[in-house]
Amino acid sequence: MAGKEFLFSMQCRYQGDENAVRSLRVYREQEGTRIPFELDLITPGFEIFCYAIFTCQHTYLRLNCAERGLLLDCVQGEMHLSTDENWLLQRQFLSFSMRLRSGDPSADTVDYLVERMQRCPVSSNLKPIGDNQIMLAFVDSCEAGDARQQTAR
Repeated sequence: MAGKEFLFSMQCRYQGDENAVRSLRVYREQEGTRIPFELDLITPGFEIFCYAIFTCQHTYLRLNCAERGLLLDCVQGEMHLSTDENWLLQRQFLSFSMRLRSGDPSADTVDYLVERMQRCPVSSNLKPIGDNQIMLAFVDSCEAGDARQQTAR
Protein backbone atom coordinates (compact mmCIF):
# COMPACT_ATOMS: atom_id res chain seq x y z
CA MET A 1 0.00 0.00 0.00
CA ALA A 2 1.43 3.39 -1.01
CA GLY A 3 1.28 6.62 0.92
CA LYS A 4 -1.36 9.28 0.36
CA GLU A 5 -1.20 12.89 -0.85
CA PHE A 6 -3.49 15.65 0.42
CA LEU A 7 -3.65 19.07 -1.22
CA PHE A 8 -5.74 21.90 0.22
CA SER A 9 -5.96 25.51 -0.91
CA MET A 10 -7.65 28.60 0.45
CA GLN A 11 -8.58 32.14 -0.50
CA CYS A 12 -9.24 34.62 2.27
CA ARG A 13 -10.07 38.33 2.53
CA TYR A 14 -9.76 40.38 5.72
CA GLN A 15 -11.09 43.47 7.43
CA GLY A 16 -10.24 45.60 10.46
CA ASP A 17 -7.00 46.17 12.29
CA GLU A 18 -6.79 42.61 13.66
CA ASN A 19 -7.08 40.82 10.30
CA ALA A 20 -10.60 39.56 10.99
CA VAL A 21 -11.77 37.14 8.30
CA ARG A 22 -14.27 38.74 5.92
CA SER A 23 -14.55 35.76 3.55
CA LEU A 24 -12.88 32.37 3.38
CA ARG A 25 -13.02 29.64 0.75
CA VAL A 26 -11.22 26.33 1.24
CA TYR A 27 -10.70 23.68 -1.43
CA ARG A 28 -9.46 20.10 -1.51
CA GLU A 29 -7.95 18.52 -4.57
CA GLN A 30 -9.51 15.16 -5.27
CA GLU A 31 -8.49 13.05 -8.26
CA GLY A 32 -6.98 16.09 -9.96
CA THR A 33 -10.07 18.28 -9.45
CA ARG A 34 -10.30 21.20 -7.02
CA ILE A 35 -13.55 20.95 -5.07
CA PRO A 36 -14.93 23.14 -2.24
CA PHE A 37 -14.10 21.72 1.18
CA GLU A 38 -16.91 21.83 3.71
CA LEU A 39 -16.96 20.16 7.09
CA ASP A 40 -20.01 17.98 7.64
CA LEU A 41 -21.01 14.72 9.30
CA ILE A 42 -19.51 12.54 6.56
CA THR A 43 -16.17 14.35 6.14
CA PRO A 44 -13.43 11.70 6.53
CA GLY A 45 -11.56 12.05 9.82
CA PHE A 46 -8.11 12.41 8.24
CA GLU A 47 -9.38 15.26 6.06
CA ILE A 48 -10.65 17.00 9.22
CA PHE A 49 -7.18 16.50 10.72
CA CYS A 50 -5.59 18.03 7.59
CA TYR A 51 -7.97 20.98 7.75
CA ALA A 52 -7.11 21.47 11.43
CA ILE A 53 -3.43 21.85 10.51
CA PHE A 54 -4.26 24.28 7.70
CA THR A 55 -6.65 26.45 9.69
CA CYS A 56 -4.32 26.58 12.70
CA GLN A 57 -1.42 27.73 10.50
CA HIS A 58 -3.64 30.33 8.84
CA THR A 59 -4.93 31.60 12.20
CA TYR A 60 -1.41 32.03 13.56
CA LEU A 61 -0.35 33.76 10.34
CA ARG A 62 -3.15 36.34 10.36
CA LEU A 63 -3.01 37.07 14.11
CA ASN A 64 0.76 37.43 14.21
CA CYS A 65 0.70 39.62 11.10
CA ALA A 66 -1.71 41.93 12.94
CA GLU A 67 0.53 41.87 16.04
CA ARG A 68 3.44 43.04 13.86
CA GLY A 69 1.41 45.77 12.15
CA LEU A 70 0.90 43.90 8.88
CA LEU A 71 -2.72 44.38 7.86
CA LEU A 72 -3.80 41.78 5.33
CA ASP A 73 -6.00 42.44 2.32
CA CYS A 74 -6.06 38.90 0.95
CA VAL A 75 -4.20 35.61 1.19
CA GLN A 76 -3.91 32.61 -1.11
CA GLY A 77 -2.72 29.52 0.73
CA GLU A 78 -1.78 25.98 -0.19
CA MET A 79 -0.99 22.96 1.94
CA HIS A 80 0.44 19.72 0.64
CA LEU A 81 0.68 16.78 3.04
CA SER A 82 2.21 13.41 2.23
CA THR A 83 1.81 10.28 4.36
CA ASP A 84 3.43 6.89 4.36
CA GLU A 85 1.45 3.68 3.96
CA ASN A 86 0.53 3.84 7.68
CA TRP A 87 -0.95 7.37 7.35
CA LEU A 88 1.96 8.99 9.24
CA LEU A 89 2.90 12.43 7.96
CA GLN A 90 6.17 12.44 6.04
CA ARG A 91 6.02 15.84 4.36
CA GLN A 92 4.25 19.09 5.13
CA PHE A 93 4.52 22.05 2.79
CA LEU A 94 2.57 25.26 3.41
CA SER A 95 2.65 28.31 1.19
CA PHE A 96 0.87 31.61 1.82
CA SER A 97 0.91 34.51 -0.67
CA MET A 98 -0.29 37.72 0.98
CA ARG A 99 -1.26 41.16 -0.24
CA LEU A 100 -1.01 43.79 2.47
CA ARG A 101 -3.29 46.76 3.10
CA SER A 102 -0.53 48.30 5.19
CA GLY A 103 2.76 47.49 6.84
CA ASP A 104 6.22 46.72 5.61
CA PRO A 105 7.53 43.25 6.50
CA SER A 106 11.20 43.05 7.42
CA ALA A 107 13.19 39.82 7.17
CA ASP A 108 13.06 39.58 10.99
CA THR A 109 9.27 39.90 10.92
CA VAL A 110 8.97 37.15 8.32
CA ASP A 111 11.21 34.87 10.41
CA TYR A 112 9.05 35.66 13.45
CA LEU A 113 5.86 34.78 11.56
CA VAL A 114 7.25 31.42 10.43
CA GLU A 115 8.50 30.64 13.95
CA ARG A 116 5.10 31.46 15.47
CA MET A 117 3.26 29.41 12.83
CA GLN A 118 5.38 26.39 13.73
CA ARG A 119 4.11 26.74 17.30
CA CYS A 120 0.38 26.60 16.54
CA PRO A 121 -1.26 24.08 18.90
CA VAL A 122 -2.09 21.55 16.19
CA SER A 123 1.46 21.55 14.79
CA SER A 124 2.91 21.42 18.31
CA ASN A 125 1.08 18.14 18.85
CA LEU A 126 2.44 16.44 15.72
CA LYS A 127 5.36 14.05 15.72
CA PRO A 128 8.39 15.64 14.08
CA ILE A 129 8.05 15.67 10.28
CA GLY A 130 11.31 15.25 8.38
CA ASP A 131 10.31 17.49 5.47
CA ASN A 132 8.42 20.43 6.96
CA GLN A 133 8.40 23.75 5.10
CA ILE A 134 6.55 27.04 5.38
CA MET A 135 6.85 29.61 2.60
CA LEU A 136 5.56 33.16 2.92
CA ALA A 137 5.38 35.60 0.03
CA PHE A 138 4.19 39.18 -0.15
CA VAL A 139 2.56 39.88 -3.49
CA ASP A 140 1.01 42.79 -5.38
CA SER A 141 -2.08 40.77 -6.28
CA CYS A 142 -3.63 37.66 -4.74
CA GLU A 143 -4.50 36.42 -8.21
CA ALA A 144 -0.95 36.73 -9.54
CA GLY A 145 2.13 35.24 -7.96
CA ASP A 146 4.44 38.25 -8.21
CA ALA A 147 6.37 37.93 -4.96
CA ARG A 148 8.15 40.97 -3.55
CA GLN A 149 9.69 39.14 -0.60
CA GLN A 150 9.64 35.56 0.45
CA THR A 151 11.18 33.12 2.86
CA ALA A 152 11.14 29.36 3.21
CA ARG A 153 11.86 27.14 6.17
